[in-house]
Amino acid sequence: LPLACLLFLLPGASSGADAVRLELASPEEGTALGIGDRMVVWRTEATGSVLLGVSRDAGVSWTDLVERPAQDGIWFWDPKDLPDGAHIRLKLELKGVDGKVLSAVVRNLLVDRTAPKARLTGPATSQDAYVKLQVEASDAASGMASLVLWATEDGKSWSMAVPGESPDKPLEWTAPHRGRWGLYAVGRDRAGNEGPAPSEGTEPQLWIQVRTPEPWIARFDLVLPGPV
Repeated sequence: LPLACLLFLLPGASSGADAVRLELASPEEGTALGIGDRMVVWRTEATGSVLLGVSRDAGVSWTDLVERPAQDGIWFWDPKDLPDGAHIRLKLELKGVDGKVLSAVVRNLLVDRTAPKARLTGPATSQDAYVKLQVEASDAASGMASLVLWATEDGKSWSMAVPGESPDKPLEWTAPHRGRWGLYAVGRDRAGNEGPAPSEGTEPQLWIQVRTPEPWIARFDLVLPGPV
């Protein structure tokens, strides 16, 4: 067989098409870009460079962002100069050592720097320590990712009560003891934007009076010593 055919049959050998293939692993199509750096990750077996560019007018015109060696495979991008709510396109061009464009990938993205809205609406009282809270939460741009619940006893500082709950599930909370509690919900969206946590002087979104018929009983695990 000719040498070219033998090389093609060898394990791990790649064709010319494979050598110029450019894959964009991140960001995915439709990704929302929030505050801070966004990792741009690509894969290629080719040598040369990758030119990254952005378009604000659906690809009519492009602005170069950076050109990196093709084998770097990663670049940290902070899209802080792009306006909130903008629909943009990100393009990666794989260029050979002679400067010729070998391959290109384009992604449609959204700039979203607006924190979601979240608010507790009830209940005002509970006869049980375990409470399913009613919450209104929305994010028109990139969608809700999670909800965080903060709680305060009347006149005391705020503490995180539920670190992160899916917005598709009821927001559930167990009061540490009976009494009057102030609660505050904070939303986080898929772009990474999060509403401000409550601080001293923040008025609760909801006051709830927890009235349980029985006192709390402390629970703990008793570990007995094993045989010596």
